[in-house]
Amino acid sequence: MPTDELRQDAERFLMNTYARAPISIVRGRGSRVYDLEGREYLDFVAGIAVNTLGYSHPDLVAAIQKQAQHLLHASNLYYTEPQVRLAQALVDHSFAKKVFFCNSGAEANEAAIKLARRYAHEKYGPDRYEIITMLQSFHGRTMATLTATGQEKVQKGFEPLLAGFTYVPFNDLPAVEKALTSHTAAVMLEPVQGEGGVHVADRAYLKGLRELCQARDVLLMFDEIQTGMGRTGTLFAYEQLGVQPDVMTLAKGLGGGVPIGACLATDEAAAVFTPSTHASTFGGNPLACADRREAGGDGLSCPRPFDQLHDGAGVAVRPTPDHHPARDRPASGHPVAGSEQASLAEHGGSMTGRALRATRQPPPLGGGSGKDLLTIGAIPASRIVRLLRLARELKTMRQRGRPHQYLTGATLGLLFEKPSTRTRVSFEAGITQLGGKSLFLSATDIQLCRGESIADTARVLSRYLDGLVLRTYDHATVEEWARQATIPVINGLTDVCHPCQALSDLLTIREKKGALNGVKLAYVGDGNNVANSLIEGAAKMGMAISLGCPSGYEPDQRIVDLARVEAEHTGGSIEIGENPQVAVKEADVVYTDVWVSMGREREQSRRLKALAPYQLNERLLKCARPDAIVMHCLPAHRGQEITAGVLDGPQSVVLDQAENRLHMQKAILVEWLGRGKRKTGGT
Repeated sequence: MPTDELRQDAERFLMNTYARAPISIVRGRGSRVYDLEGREYLDFVAGIAVNTLGYSHPDLVAAIQKQAQHLLHASNLYYTEPQVRLAQALVDHSFAKKVFFCNSGAEANEAAIKLARRYAHEKYGPDRYEIITMLQSFHGRTMATLTATGQEKVQKGFEPLLAGFTYVPFNDLPAVEKALTSHTAAVMLEPVQGEGGVHVADRAYLKGLRELCQARDVLLMFDEIQTGMGRTGTLFAYEQLGVQPDVMTLAKGLGGGVPIGACLATDEAAAVFTPSTHASTFGGNPLACADRREAGGDGLSCPRPFDQLHDGAGVAVRPTPDHHPARDRPASGHPVAGSEQASLAEHGGSMTGRALRATRQPPPLGGGSGKDLLTIGAIPASRIVRLLRLARELKTMRQRGRPHQYLTGATLGLLFEKPSTRTRVSFEAGITQLGGKSLFLSATDIQLCRGESIADTARVLSRYLDGLVLRTYDHATVEEWARQATIPVINGLTDVCHPCQALSDLLTIREKKGALNGVKLAYVGDGNNVANSLIEGAAKMGMAISLGCPSGYEPDQRIVDLARVEAEHTGGSIEIGENPQVAVKEADVVYTDVWVSMGREREQSRRLKALAPYQLNERLLKCARPDAIVMHCLPAHRGQEITAGVLDGPQSVVLDQAENRLHMQKAILVEWLGRGKRKTGGT
């Protein structure tokens, strides 16, 4: 049947709701589609942000076929394992604790609107029902979501609209504050607007919204139907923007072509949905859930679901199996599907690239190539976000006894100039749990102690090993190893930086506080290597870090200066002073470290005298927020930098902090060693 004949039949039998292009697509593969006449097109529309795995991805097709043989649909009056497992995966990979499944983005947003009104009604009564949304937003075409959409052109002809919606300009915090009243139940927005161009929410704007909603007990709801499922380089856009919502909606890419939507929420928000308050006949049926859960392993818990290529600015997402960059450039006679449609940038595959260009990171702090992990300052923020998510995934896998041998056959060398407990054991245990092996080398075990050069040693070890962890006194030493080695070099500690510790600490803070952006971290005592790395990490993640250090014991000024430049881009802040009470005031996290280390034992008496007023004790801790957590990277000296009552008290998280060294360093190994010849695949 030719396209013209099919078009005529469509005009006879279908409602005229779409301005269709004169193309009849019959099949697709990867990023290409084919029409009735056999013509081939390179598709940039991707089903309007749906086909995240491309057309006819073999794993997706196999998953659908497998599930169809067993059970296509069952009522939600019963349990089905695919639905439960997909919900579990979404919870494991997001802020959310509960999930409701439906069939589309509009339905997901309808669920969010109902959830917000129900939440406000149960807590404050029927007069609290209004929802603030943004001008130029788009939330769907049902009556409620059409009303929530801040565009008259979408609403025209469907009046009267539903009551209870207020519209304000996007990225205008004062407008939201002015619109908030005693009737407001929620604020709803897209982190990246895709209608009429690509508009990215400012970090400061989102942080302000989070604070306003928290103060007024108003739900903050993110519509990630367009941006979710990896379309901005992380699984969800909010991960890059540093603010967690109370409710998030997903659809489109979640099913990869099979209709499905989801409304994710915190425990507190989700608790108001009880039997008979909301439902969906087809929502979360076995076919739709099995599709995403099984494609490519389980679809979400692959250790690096987006094989991103970083240049310190943007990211590129892994292509589908038959994607060939050179071949896929449009050639003469090979049209591009959607290339003549004015709304392509609004809907199609180009949205991700444009949004990424709008949110590029500033240049990384410090030097170093992507091959090595020497300082946090040299890591793009998006890569840190990925490490945090990966560490959480690996932690969950270990807790549930799930195999995660992503580095089978890899050999990790550990070259340590100084003693270690947590760094050594966590790296050795980590590589073992990932399926690899470790080889420990002390400085006296190899020919370095007899004068062999670092250059010669590094080149030789690069032919034996897949990665090398160094723990050394002088930071220049690890930099030289990185220059000479052809394998990844990971800084296990130097006199300047301790990146593995600080990255693990970010994981702990995120677990305990739910977010990093806007969290205040107070550090008191010696501005040492740990303090330097915490400054870098806090700046990258938009945190406020305040240090109280005596004169002469401040952190490295070069690191501070570069971190302040970074903080200007992320909404973070860095304050350094000599008053520990000022540093700790209203802090969410209070951190200290040993006063004598890294070969400075000869200075012990002088250091103890100078740092004595900076002891983290019960009195100082009272300056922090009541729910503040206490951190110390260990080993600790009770009675010196911290009292036993604080270190062993109810606000201390030092053991969780120590455990997270294992999970973060496993993530580091997968991230850095997995980029080489080893394939990061599960067993």
